Amino acid sequence: MFIGKEPFFLDGSDLKMKLVPALPNWLFKDEGLDPQYDEDENLIVSFKLFASIIVTYHNPSGSDLFDEAPKSYKVTMDDGSVESVDGSEIPSDLAKKIRKIYGVKSIDAYF
Repeated sequence: MFIGKEPFFLDGSDLKMKLVPALPNWLFKDEGLDPQYDEDENLIVSFKLFASIIVTYHNPSGSDLFDEAPKSYKVTMDDGSVESVDGSEIPSDLAKKIRKIYGVKSIDAYF
């Protein structure tokens, strides 16, 4: 539901990552609960990947996210550095760190 069927995949011999969730819009704005917003007023929902890495989905339209990959990512490392990724796929070097839970604090995915 939150990460998709195959978040990690091989592209030739390179390990890559792509988050393709299946999230209904009520997870972003359920009646009776206060919706959460980021600094740009996009609706957000968060979860922990591997019980360690905080992943936040930024949904500007508040629509369902079914089989839709993010347009970009921001990966924050434990040391405070930030890696920006344009496009739907996280490249091999970062994908390996995420998979090993090595030095990765959070992932922000922008739809």
